[in-house]
Amino acid sequence: MSAASGSGDGVAWFSGTSMATPVVAGVAALVKQANPKWTPALIKSALINTAKSVGSNVLLRSVGAGRVNALNAVKAKVTIDAGPNATMSFGMVYGDAAATLTKSQTFIVKNNGTTTANYKFAVAAATGFTIPSGVTVKIYNGSSLVKNTTIISLGAGKSKTLTVKLVATVAAQRNFETWGNKSLNVIITGTSSGKPSLRLPVFAMFQRCSLCSSTSKSLPLRLRSGQPATISAIP
Repeated sequence: MSAASGSGDGVAWFSGTSMATPVVAGVAALVKQANPKWTPALIKSALINTAKSVGSNVLLRSVGAGRVNALNAVKAKVTIDAGPNATMSFGMVYGDAAATLTKSQTFIVKNNGTTTANYKFAVAAATGFTIPSGVTVKIYNGSSLVKNTTIISLGAGKSKTLTVKLVATVAAQRNFETWGNKSLNVIITGTSSGKPSLRLPVFAMFQRCSLCSSTSKSLPLRLRSGQPATISAIP
């Protein structure tokens, strides 16, 4: 069968969601075939967790986890659940440079297989990016720091909740841009011998905000005249 209409045996190249959707749907069907009892959320996690990087200097908010990897998605028995999108976003992080800023989110690592799985997790900037100076992203198991040598052991059917802490020093917040153009593009990678690697994209936008604080209920705005304004939340 030809993909290029009227050519007999030619090929055709297309891009966009119209082409991506049937491909991803097909891979999802393969994952479901391999794991008949899996929920849609588990299938989605497997697709996203095992995706491959699409290259360098591509914002995570534009590409997400990357390019689907059918083989690894089907082989994966351990998944990461970071919420409905299977990715982690801190959204807009406001820094007023008054004190060290700390934000936390959790993700769940689940072993859906029938044998014990041992994974190590590491945090690194996405390819082509750097973590801003004074900003750290670390993983914790309870109060214990998860280093890249720490082994997270999961028995069959077991899960573990890990915490991601984003910390920005006062100096780092002073370097946040007023209009929130500075971003954090980080990949948490889980590796295990003989098993597919797992990827969790972590994204944040940083904005310098001298009018707000971590306890403030006001959002900073700017009028067309250029003058600052705020909208306060109703108690």
